[in-house]
Amino acid sequence: MPKIDRRSVIFAGLAGWLFRSSRDGIIGVEADNAVHFVGKLVTQKFLSPNSDIKAVNQSYANLCSHLFLSSKAKVTEFICPDKWRDSNGRIIEPNQPLANGTSTYGHEACVFKSAFTFLTNDMEIPHSAMEQFPDPSDQNSKVSLGSGSSNEYTKHILGTPERPNFGLPGCTLRFSIGEEKQRIKRWQYGMDVTPYVHTICDSNEKPLLRPSIGHDGYQSDDYLLVTRIPGTRENTTITIFSGLHGPATRSTELLLSGELSAKELETLANAVGLENGKVPHFQAIFRASGIKKNLTSDPTDSHVATRLELVTDKGVAPIRLP
Repeated sequence: MPKIDRRSVIFAGLAGWLFRSSRDGIIGVEADNAVHFVGKLVTQKFLSPNSDIKAVNQSYANLCSHLFLSSKAKVTEFICPDKWRDSNGRIIEPNQPLANGTSTYGHEACVFKSAFTFLTNDMEIPHSAMEQFPDPSDQNSKVSLGSGSSNEYTKHILGTPERPNFGLPGCTLRFSIGEEKQRIKRWQYGMDVTPYVHTICDSNEKPLLRPSIGHDGYQSDDYLLVTRIPGTRENTTITIFSGLHGPATRSTELLLSGELSAKELETLANAVGLENGKVPHFQAIFRASGIKKNLTSDPTDSHVATRLELVTDKGVAPIRLP
């Protein structure tokens, strides 16, 4: 199990979703700040008791929670990247401050805010201020954001785009993220960036999907790889939301804000054999498109995807994992 960077962890507990960074201190929440919240979120169940075997009768929120956030562990740690690099390979310091004096990046901050909103509003989980939080532990489930090029935890599961990984104890992945030695341009955090192209690849490192370039020369779509696998301890689950590039990682918030159609969620549930009372393990790919900048709702001054769809084409369709 990879050692967790204690600077870059946010917690969410099941019988009490808990959000905080891994050092001492409390993260609060306010409508105009994506990373400031104080919360103990209490819930009595992690799955809808009324869902059938394929879960097609669940509400969007319940089905989304079941597919992407369900866990039988008491605590789930949200792990954010802190090693995003510019086009020259230099690590850019995170600039979204956390209450404990550490920081994360703007896209991840927006995803965390969406996760909190999803849990408190859509799942109607009560929340209240608290002072004590659990410590990082292998007994906890994990949710990791970003690819292995920016997130050390993801790196231990998916590898890096330069060296993708597929073999894990008790589980072989179908998809990972690779790299091609050509550049792609997008607007991120107030500047043009031109990283190498990342791809969805198979175990032979053959590219299966790559982002497109629009008439204006900028990236026009992106792909989000969602991976859910058993953790190293009983009842734990590892979930990774890994975009090829920033727009797709950011599109995780579209999953948690109802932008994916209910029909597509049900298609995913059927494809992975979702069962009531069980945590699903799978890989699924989503195409993030409608990339725009200067959105009034975006605080990051970046290209942001406005549409998300499940990829179901042969060879890249969702796959159930052991």
